[in-house]
Amino acid sequence: PGSSSEVIWNDHGEEGFISRIYNVQTGETRTLPRAVYTLSPDGTYALCVDFDRLQFFRPGYGYPAKKPVANWEKAPADTGIYKMDLSTGDSQLIVSYAQLAALPREGQAVADNFHWFNHLLINPSGTRFIFLNRSRPVASYDEMTAYKKKHPDWKGKGFSGHYITRAITANTDGSNLYALCDSGMFSHFIWKGDDEICAWAVPDDRDKAGFFDFQDKTKDYQQVGLG
Repeated sequence: PGSSSEVIWNDHGEEGFISRIYNVQTGETRTLPRAVYTLSPDGTYALCVDFDRLQFFRPGYGYPAKKPVANWEKAPADTGIYKMDLSTGDSQLIVSYAQLAALPREGQAVADNFHWFNHLLINPSGTRFIFLNRSRPVASYDEMTAYKKKHPDWKGKGFSGHYITRAITANTDGSNLYALCDSGMFSHFIWKGDDEICAWAVPDDRDKAGFFDFQDKTKDYQQVGLG
């Protein structure tokens, strides 16, 4: 976005996951130090995650790591979502896993879970973004299958009930975090303007999934296409 001559893609370099920007007119290639998850509408910055962590906790959504991590931290404070300047490659950590683990949640606690982020999406004006914080009490998918057998009260909603989903919105500098939907199930969403999000979800005060329009920074919502 914002360019008629440049394309961007993710790659793997000597230091890990990176991105490259190629100018189709000049043939010039620039290399940036992080792989990107989503781009701002004006093409000036990207939001990035650690794709090896995402791949481990939700295989198929990240990139396989060259050097797999054996012992994952549950919610590290030194990594998470980064904002990267596409002109310079400079980046800063704007939301950490530790922040989300510490964010209060009604119902089943997630503070002691293993956390990951995915499905980042910036609103049309580039002022706020939404992402999913998913977590579970054990690290791997296989461990979760065994955990559910031992803990029949587990209330994970989502892919086969193997994790809890929190839909979080924030300013694009990481400030003003808001738990838009904390029911445990939120998926397949899109911004409708800058302040509204349509998603397949279970609102906090309901039990059945459907399509709903959620008003950002509030608990107001309206069902779409009932029946």
